[in-house]
Amino acid sequence: MKQKRVIVDTGPLVAFLNKKDSYHEWAKIQFSLISPPFISCESVISEAYFLLQGFSNGARNVLELLERELIILPFDLEAESNSIKILLGKDQIVQ
Repeated sequence: MKQKRVIVDTGPLVAFLNKKDSYHEWAKIQFSLISPPFISCESVISEAYFLLQGFSNGARNVLELLERELIILPFDLEAESNSIKILLGKDQIVQ
């Protein structure tokens, strides 16, 4: 059976890494139910890093998830912009 790929956004990521977050326990449970690697993008990582920088090792833990390849960033907006325009129903591509 093929493993499902899961996209992770800032909110669940911050909740998982921040024990003081009101959704921390929920996030721990959700992440325990799915197998890494999780898919994300640079803007999510940047936002999570910013939101967690005031917490002990918070920002460092975001980077550690990347280093351990528990979160991967396979999406490149610049490289995929034409495909995205097509998906959005745009038939003219601005050059």
